[in-house]
Amino acid sequence: MRTRLTGLLSLVVLVAACSQQETTSTSVECTSPRPEMCTREYRPVCGAIDTGIRCVTEPCPSVDRKTFGNACDACSNKQVMYYSEGECPSEDKGDER
Repeated sequence: MRTRLTGLLSLVVLVAACSQQETTSTSVECTSPRPEMCTREYRPVCGAIDTGIRCVTEPCPSVDRKTFGNACDACSNKQVMYYSEGECPSEDKGDER
């Protein structure tokens, strides 16, 4: 009985860890209608902004990334296609002078 309980507990921990990883790496698409007003809540997201560039070869800078204060702020920008939780990696932020 104890071995069975330990196995079940291990399975629950593994499933919880896997589902937590999925949440952090998932992109959320911005849908219409776009928000017109947003709260000032700070929960940073990394928004993918369409640059309008279309390439035939790689690498192709068709998407820029920018950190927004929250998901509503990101999706209120009509150029943002989707976002993911958390700030953008430093190499994707671009030159912010």
